[in-house]
Amino acid sequence: MNNSRHLICKFKVALVQMAPTHLDKKANVEKMVGFIKEGAEQGAKLIVFPELIVTGYVGPITPPEYEGFYKISEPIPGPTTVQLQKLAEKNGVYVVFGMAERGESKLGPVMHNSAAIVGPNGFIASYRKCHLPLGEKNYFHPGNEIKVFDTNLGRIA
Repeated sequence: MNNSRHLICKFKVALVQMAPTHLDKKANVEKMVGFIKEGAEQGAKLIVFPELIVTGYVGPITPPEYEGFYKISEPIPGPTTVQLQKLAEKNGVYVVFGMAERGESKLGPVMHNSAAIVGPNGFIASYRKCHLPLGEKNYFHPGNEIKVFDTNLGRIA
């Protein structure tokens, strides 16, 4: 018999469906800020954005476009993560969002298709997408672990 106790916590979740502007990080983050404020005003405690929302999703792109994509990618934590973390703290919410993460490997500079989570107490963690379908393998380096994030709302994966 399992004697563990499970806390049932009810909270509002805002799922944002937004069309990002391809390779315009500034415009995309501005839109995200508006949705985070709106979600918080409507009582959401968890606000979830789509994959690669910060940069726009990549498709088959030319080498110059790839260079532009790499140029606007950034480390996690980094400027965008810190900006959204401050907003999450101010509004008392958790925010999950996807972005291109710039990193290093034994092979040199790489990009990851990553998700970050920030909350009322700051940066929580990031996840690098492990299973890259089709063309994503041409742009991103895979992650190597599945993560679950512990928050005051519960466990988020």
